[in-house]
Amino acid sequence: MGTSNISVNHDCIVAFSGGVESTALLCHVVEQGMNPLVIHVEVGMGWRQQSECADIIASNLDVDLRYIEYVNEHPLTNKQKLLDHYFDLGINPPFFFTWCNIMQIVNINNPHIHKIYYGFNNGIDKHTDWVDDHFRSIERVLGALNIPTKMSAPLGHMTKKEQWDSIPEHLQKYVHSCVHSSKRACGKCSKCTEFLHMSENK
Repeated sequence: MGTSNISVNHDCIVAFSGGVESTALLCHVVEQGMNPLVIHVEVGMGWRQQSECADIIASNLDVDLRYIEYVNEHPLTNKQKLLDHYFDLGINPPFFFTWCNIMQIVNINNPHIHKIYYGFNNGIDKHTDWVDDHFRSIERVLGALNIPTKMSAPLGHMTKKEQWDSIPEHLQKYVHSCVHSSKRACGKCSKCTEFLHMSENK
């Protein structure tokens, strides 16, 4: 989808997956009376069910949700070596860089917006130096274009469980984090494990 001239009324960009943190964030932003430009990146890989849940949540909150389809088959990448490399580091292949750069492009095409919000929790998630460095580098590039944007996680001081509890009950049933294609949570992937850990630590 195109991002130019979407609206002159939005006052922030929200990266929205439809998982716990981004849903709690979106609810918070709406409660604060802000008018977010909500961006959901469709990456394939069996995550289409998240897009369906994101659509329902956004409709309930009456916000402007836009989809960006990003499908990269990595034609120049040995997929097994890619997976092995990040497995050895104990992390999933970092889609982080992709969504950061997409939010930056959206902001470049909407220079009146000066806030990019993302979901983060104070517990399971970890903010490493390289994550912060990447955020600051994006801010510097935008600043050089006279777009003084700040990337931040307004609910980053809260645990995953606290953020879950902040989501209205009628929306909780639509929150979806499982990375597999089934409508039902697999109970085994990293996101399901996070959710189980959250539930066990009430």
